[in-house]
Amino acid sequence: MAIGLSIPSYATWSNVRRFGKMLPYYLCDGAVVQQEVLERIVRGTKDATTGKYTGGAGYKHLGKSIKTSILETEKAYKGVLTRDGSFWKYAGKSIRELPTELSTNWSAATTAAKAVGKSGFIGGLKSVGTTLGKKLPLIGSLIYAATEIPNIVRATADGGAISGAAEAAKTVGRMAGFTAGAVLGQVLIPIPLVGGIIGGMVGEKLASLVVGKSYTEQKEEIQQEAKTEAEKQSKKGVHSEEEEKEIPNEEEEYIVENDIGSTLTNKQLARLEELQRAIAEENNNSTFNVSA
Repeated sequence: MAIGLSIPSYATWSNVRRFGKMLPYYLCDGAVVQQEVLERIVRGTKDATTGKYTGGAGYKHLGKSIKTSILETEKAYKGVLTRDGSFWKYAGKSIRELPTELSTNWSAATTAAKAVGKSGFIGGLKSVGTTLGKKLPLIGSLIYAATEIPNIVRATADGGAISGAAEAAKTVGRMAGFTAGAVLGQVLIPIPLVGGIIGGMVGEKLASLVVGKSYTEQKEEIQQEAKTEAEKQSKKGVHSEEEEKEIPNEEEEYIVENDIGSTLTNKQLARLEELQRAIAEENNNSTFNVSA
């Protein structure tokens, strides 16, 4: 029986291009839109009284659910373009409005919590977590991009503009992998932030396998390999006395004068003298010494 690897029907080049166009938005609030849609499809709606989800499709048709969530995200992206003109204007406004959102949501949450006899402070903290959770893709993308700037600068300085552009593309790929992984991880592991962080780490790792290691990582590996090789070569030049004895004498061989009256080389003469010493030593130790 043949086993084949089938590619989902929606993973076409046209859909990849569509996703690529809205990638900046996806790295901002678009990921949150997709997560909310995907959670609603998979889990259903949450009952305000019991806190349980009902009406969800589950994970049986997860691929189809992901496709639907991406289409909903694209629709939201088109709405952003219609309303604000460009993604960058929308992103700037989103960042500027974050402090106000935090303050407004804190006040509303603390008031609501006190009204039902609960801790207002705890309610406020939950609201902050929810607000930041929705902005997590944007905040995470900004932080990730900031940490990758030195790597892109090094690549540009050493390899030129093309090398720098390649590193920038790798950075975007890893960011997209982290964000997509965070969305899916939060849906599969419905624990606030935990599922997103775990999924993001897995997604970033998978993306790194596709786009390759960064210029800085590659350079550090080469430097480490060179250092290791230098240490090996350095150790080869240090020998113990026993090892020195085993090292062959590389002294040049040349003819020397001797009492024998023949042409012997320095090495031949040394071997002859050594043989004579051995014979003399053996004669001295022999019980059948003729001179005795």
